[in-house]
Amino acid sequence: MKNIARWLMVAAVAAGFAWTGASDVGIRWTAGERGVAAYGGDPDDGPGVAETSDVTWQLIYAGANEMADAVNPAAPDCLGGDDELIASRLIPAGGGASEDGTTWDEWLLLKDGEPLFEDFGWSPAYNFVYQRIFQGAPAAGTHYFESDLFRFSDLYDGPMPDFFVFDPLGMGVATDRTVPPADTTADGDGPDGAESSSRRASATSFAAAPARAASGALRAPAAAVPYLDPVNHTTNTCETYTPYTGQTTLNTGWYVVSGDITNDTRIA
Repeated sequence: MKNIARWLMVAAVAAGFAWTGASDVGIRWTAGERGVAAYGGDPDDGPGVAETSDVTWQLIYAGANEMADAVNPAAPDCLGGDDELIASRLIPAGGGASEDGTTWDEWLLLKDGEPLFEDFGWSPAYNFVYQRIFQGAPAAGTHYFESDLFRFSDLYDGPMPDFFVFDPLGMGVATDRTVPPADTTADGDGPDGAESSSRRASATSFAAAPARAASGALRAPAAAVPYLDPVNHTTNTCETYTPYTGQTTLNTGWYVVSGDITNDTRIA
């Protein structure tokens, strides 16, 4: 009888710790000790980013590709790729209270409140976020700052969140980027710079197209063409071109693409 009771107790404990597929996340997200200067401003002398305009401050989940995708002015909140907005603050011009209960000055230095994002049912499988600060509303032409990626824990227990300070050394930052114009091309991938010129093809399927004539092949350029590997953050060069001739799949690897990806795309 004693053995049965003990077995039942162990079973109950195991059931209490069954995996639910969700976890707990806590991120305390701030700017740092020197705050953020406005576009063209000096980290020491200013002006501060919110001195004369409202500021939109975002905490963004980087998605499955674990990258900060380029801003997309045609999308809500200017989010690109698979990135997802998980928290935001609107700081009024001159500094003041945000809707999350925190208060900031014009440099985005914390004056009051607890700048904490919490999610006790976090289900995404990846653990990278980053911050964006828009000097105004997220839209084409708005100046913004973008932080590096931050890896957070999904073992938050309440008292000790992850501290995400994007300028931990106090070097000073400014809104040094500008949202490009909205894309107006039909395929949504025009000259606005929102997409990288290097794209990964992982056995990507394409509809068959007629093979190019030999005269249609791209010739080797006069000089090596540089391109950025966004995963390894290295600059490589491509010496020769091979035309895309309607094959149904591309082998996994890195390809330099001239123009948009279509049946006539030329792959380097």
